[in-house]
Amino acid sequence: MRATTIVMSAAMVATGVVAAPAAEIATGSGILIGASGEILTNAHVVEACRSIKLTFANGDAKSAALIARDEQNDLAVLRASRPPSTAAVAVFRDTPPLRTGDSIVVLGYPLAGVLATGANLAVGNVSALAGLGDDSRYLQISAPVQPGNSGGPVVDTSGHLVGIVTAKLDAVRVARAIGDIPQNVNFALKAQVARTFLDSKLISYKTDKSTARLSPSDVGDIARPFTVHVACTRTERREVAAAPASAPAPAPSPARASASVAPAASAGGLKGPLRDAFVTKSARSCTRKTHKENPQVALPTIRDFCSCLAEGEADATSEADLAYVSEHRRATDDYRDRISKVLAACKNKVGSR
Repeated sequence: MRATTIVMSAAMVATGVVAAPAAEIATGSGILIGASGEILTNAHVVEACRSIKLTFANGDAKSAALIARDEQNDLAVLRASRPPSTAAVAVFRDTPPLRTGDSIVVLGYPLAGVLATGANLAVGNVSALAGLGDDSRYLQISAPVQPGNSGGPVVDTSGHLVGIVTAKLDAVRVARAIGDIPQNVNFALKAQVARTFLDSKLISYKTDKSTARLSPSDVGDIARPFTVHVACTRTERREVAAAPASAPAPAPSPARASASVAPAASAGGLKGPLRDAFVTKSARSCTRKTHKENPQVALPTIRDFCSCLAEGEADATSEADLAYVSEHRRATDDYRDRISKVLAACKNKVGSR
């Protein structure tokens, strides 16, 4: 787990910016959870959308509106403009508790425009009941997922929802870092986290016990009708940091009158070995680049600044942020705002000495 967490942190430290096209269409997957057209998906799937289009398994296409969002847990709920003609909605697994080794099926719409237009199905197992750094919000699953699977359902052998596909390790970067290619290391947000979010928004959903042991094909027949293709049209051209943690940091500013104000942490920030790896890499990268670009600034001052920046970024960063940047090569606007606050606080702190 130590090597894996270091590599996940390394996936964050690629420097640069990504400019979104003037009219970008991002696609992902969603889960029909309500007969009135409520769709559960990842928040990053529907970030900054001018319009959202849903396509159901029966071919029905409808526009949708964002009605609820949870940035911290990367969840969102959409509502279709009209209830879909299909009556099939997802049922959340209630009992018994999920166990390591349990069989699961993943459905979604990966690599839109390349693979089949219908929902793709993949099978696997629950590899662990926690994500990176033992984050209890996530499941680690072995079923293969690709870009476009985000927001899609992970179901058990009864066809009941147990998770929402969220992220995967970047195999290329892991291979470069440790000399081996990770296989089928993917993550899904637990259904219980989604249920807590839905409860807080007073959005109803169905639950049931899971007792059946159906074949993957039969499970697919149950889940396909509630698996939805989500297309988000983004028109705002924006430059976003691909990795705020290691972008070249400006030299600490001269003394300023304003006091340093620490930004709010993101649900306690990163924890354990993932935090250690993140802070170490961020501080080293920042120190090296800032010293090279600003040789006139004393090295101890640069180190203090970069240490402040690395610790602050770790406090302001969640695993959902890491997963989003790893998959999309860019950060959310909310994450960029948090990192900007950290940067301003550290410049004030060091500059006021």
